[in-house]
Amino acid sequence: MRKKIPLWFCLAIIVSIVISLFVIYWNRNLRNPEDITSVEYCEDVIRQSYGPDTEQAELFYLKGSAEDIIDFENSFYLYSFDEKPIAIFYQFKPIGYAIYDFRKGYVKECNPEINHPFYTDPEKRYYHDGDCGYYEKTEEGFRNLAVGTLKSAGKSISLRFKILKIFVIVAVLIMVILVLRKKRSA
Repeated sequence: MRKKIPLWFCLAIIVSIVISLFVIYWNRNLRNPEDITSVEYCEDVIRQSYGPDTEQAELFYLKGSAEDIIDFENSFYLYSFDEKPIAIFYQFKPIGYAIYDFRKGYVKECNPEINHPFYTDPEKRYYHDGDCGYYEKTEEGFRNLAVGTLKSAGKSISLRFKILKIFVIVAVLIMVILVLRKKRSA
């Protein structure tokens, strides 16, 4: 005789698998950056900023080092409003810059012909919030370096985290409902 697996048990397994996959994907995109001098990062930045068939790319591939192209002393991490590194600011030699999203592996912004107008001091901590989202932290909040407006320094919760919270709450509610239905039917 075949024993039937309860519906609530199957749904609980499915919900657990979906939550696990979502958490794995979410954590993959929040990985910590490698060192600024990472060969992988430098290759991406040089190839995407200058092109694969330029003298900068040839120099990089010939030497296997980006020290002749990137000024590492004036390069630094850029942060999100919740103090996590989200990009790297690379200063080129003798002039130019790139903002590299290490999580997705692409250059978000670059100009090999001029220096960045706002990210100028490697000793400061800068915050980045997408296109034209250049910030520094002040006592009043985060000041946009391009337009001077202030963004509240209150807790900033990312949309991804909000979605994850809602997803987990819904999954827990489904589990509770299924368990209560099972107890009622018993």
